[in-house]
Parts: sequence; C-alpha cells; structure tokens
Amino acid sequence: MTQNFVPVLSREEYIKRSQKRLVNKTSSGIGFLIFIYYCFMVVASLALYAFMYITGKESISLDYLLYFNIFTSVLIGFVPGMFYFLLSKNNLNDIIKADKTPIKTTAAVLFVGLAVCMTANTAASFFISNAYFWGIENNISSELNPQTLGQVILMIISSALVPAFIEEFVFRGIIVGVLRKYGDAFAIISSAVLFGLMHRNITQTPFAFIVGLVLAFVYCKTNSLIPCILIHFCNNLFAVISQIFLSSDLISEKTFYVIYELITALFFIIGIIGFMYLIKKDRKFFKVSDSSYSADFYQSCGMLTLKDKMKEFFINVGIILAISILLLESIANTKFIWIM
Repeated sequence: MTQNFVPVLSREEYIKRSQKRLVNKTSSGIGFLIFIYYCFMVVASLALYAFMYITGKESISLDYLLYFNIFTSVLIGFVPGMFYFLLSKNNLNDIIKADKTPIKTTAAVLFVGLAVCMTANTAASFFISNAYFWGIENNISSELNPQTLGQVILMIISSALVPAFIEEFVFRGIIVGVLRKYGDAFAIISSAVLFGLMHRNITQTPFAFIVGLVLAFVYCKTNSLIPCILIHFCNNLFAVISQIFLSSDLISEKTFYVIYELITALFFIIGIIGFMYLIKKDRKFFKVSDSSYSADFYQSCGMLTLKDKMKEFFINVGIILAISILLLESIANTKFIWIM
C-alpha cells in the first residue's frame, strides 16, 4: 500500500504562513473599508440627483451644493471609519495618533510636504493640460465659480478644510495607523496606492499617489495627524484660491500663471530650507524602516519581507474589490482619443 505523507511544516515556515494570513486579513478589512467609503460617495451623489428629480430642479444653487458637499463629506468619512473600528475591534486612541511635535519640526515638515505636493500638482496640471497628446481626456469637470464672499468661504470649507480632516482621518489615521504594525514602509506604500486610486481619475492618480506617499511618511515620522492635516489643507487651499482667481476677471490668465509659478518656486525654495533643517537635526529623518514596532513577534510579521507583505496586501477579496471598482470608474471617467 502507498501511504500519503502530509508534509510537516517547520516552525519557521508555520510562523511565516501565519503572519502572511494576518497581513492578508488586515488588508482585506482595509479594502472593505475603502469599498464602503466609495459606496457612501455614490449614495451621496444619487441622493443629490434624487432631490433634484423630486423637486423638479434641473440645477441647484451653489450655496446649497456647498452645504451638501460639507455635510456628505463628513458623513462619508466618519461613518465608514467608525463602522470599521467597531467591526475590527481596534482602539481608536491606539491607531490614530496626535503626538506633540516641536513647532520648528512641524514647520519644516510642512514646508517640505507642501513643496513636494505643489510640485506634484504642477506636474499633474501639465499632464492634464497635455493629456490629449497621450490619447486621453478627462471627463470630470468640477469647477465651481463662487460669486460672493460667503460662497468663497463655503468653498474653502468644502474643498479644503473638510477634505483635509476627513481624508487624513481615513487614509492616514485609520489605514496607515492599522498597517503600521507591519512596518512603516509597507503602510506608506499601501495607503498611497489606495489614496491615488480613490481620486478615480487616470490623469491624477499617479500624482495623488505621490502626495499620499508624502502624507503617510509625515504621519509615520511625526506620529501625529496634525502636520498631515495642515499640509493637506494648505495644498487644497492653494488649489481652491487658484481656481477662484482663474475663473474670475480679477487678473488676466497670463498674469495668473506667472504668479502661480512664482509661488510654486517660492514653496520649493522654502521646502529645501525645511529639508536642510530636518537633515541637520536628524540625518536619518528621511530613512524609512520596514521593521515593526509591535512587541508581539507573531503579530509583528517580522519574518516577512516588504515584497511578501505587499503581495498579501493586493491578493485578498477586500482589496481586489476596492481596487477593481476604483479602476473601473477611473476608466469610465476617461475619454480615450484615438488619433488616426
């Protein structure tokens, strides 16, 4: 008789497989969080269209639209986030950090972060403006033209302040906070991928990915969400103010772009100064470790390489579902132009 022998795993291999399952399970939960986050966004859009249909309105005033955006943005980020904490049984205080950082360090990090973000935004604007040459065209048009001071304030709250808090709460606070136990490098890259894809726009995703890397790096280095919120808010604020001036008759388009480039260059110079200060203070500041800070060896996944963890991050039901739906909408939001 032929006997079937079941291979016996070594202790090392058993631990490694257990750690892979742990990363896989955690990543899948993050994927479902992003999927629910996306579903809330869709429901919010449908609710607006339903309201317009029921009231018989073909359009909605800018004031109501901005109020609606503020309310739904808070709802979209807060509800799925708290729902995730409830199901995952993670402690909110253990995941989301807001440690005190020295004012000089915060300022230096802010300058460096803004320099990178604004450079990425400039590259994104250039790419979008010339996307036709690559055979693609963005179908999304979300330009708002405020006419009064009240509308300007509402637009800043809606497009700069609220997204800075909500997106940092979800992507850096929750996602990076949960994944950090498996290593900072892993958490930074993984969260940036999701942050880039969440923009659902092929022309912006690569640059949003870069911004996501910067913000996740800042969170890991400062152990605080506050610098991330400041960088995100200032970056969005600059974009909002730029849109307001560009859509108004206050200055010519040529003058606007000259001022825009000068301000971008100024931030880049200030960013270099901030970079030099951080390097002088700590030469290892910009080095990222992939080692875990968890005291529990089995929970830390210390036997896995970054490649192992990234593989487990992408190959699970939750992440596949989230990435698939985001990629599909990105494609739907892009018009492909075939030049014969």
